[in-house]
Amino acid sequence: DLSRTHEPSFIRPTTGVDRDFVALSLVGAFIIDRTDNPLNARNGYKADIRLEPTIISGDANLSYLKLVSQASIYHDFTNDGRSVVAARARIGALLGGSIPDLPSGRRLYAGGGGSVRGYEYQGIGPRYNDPDRTPVGGLSLIETSIEFRQKLTDKIGMVGFIDAGTLGLTSSPDFGEFRSSLGLGIRYDLGFAPLRFDIAMPLNRPQGDSSFQFYIGVGQSF
Repeated sequence: DLSRTHEPSFIRPTTGVDRDFVALSLVGAFIIDRTDNPLNARNGYKADIRLEPTIISGDANLSYLKLVSQASIYHDFTNDGRSVVAARARIGALLGGSIPDLPSGRRLYAGGGGSVRGYEYQGIGPRYNDPDRTPVGGLSLIETSIEFRQKLTDKIGMVGFIDAGTLGLTSSPDFGEFRSSLGLGIRYDLGFAPLRFDIAMPLNRPQGDSSFQFYIGVGQSF
């Protein structure tokens, strides 16, 4: 993957100048899926690991390795899909580079749907003092989720969940800065997949952010 990027000056407030750079990346992935349904798993597990070595040249000159891995497990307690527990964990690290030298678009982020629900998109971690309060990003992350999925009728189900995560400014996770959330959801069976409606509340809400987030999608959240 070869890309050209322009980065605004507030990303590097100590210099106050924009940057232009070119990045060359190679992506390798290993994926295993032993679930019974990719959109609505009830039993089994799945995992993946992705490696992305990158060389950057231009106004930024550095090389680094991005490592991200995720695993999920599912168990159907009733053997008919009515009561399912699902759990997910995701870890990531950037080896090489530092903040602010590493371009913002290449950093790790946490928060929002598919991450830690209840928080704004990429809303976990420090932010810049620009008008949009742009997330800084990080060099390491940990995310965890657990859901209890209960069918009420053949078509309708409910979900309760807890999400948590942390974003570190170094390659080692910051375990003292975990952010968590609670949420509830409704599922409507479309036949091929559930239609998902979730609402989540952050338990460590950043100042100025919303007190809840709402999500709609097709398929389970993980």
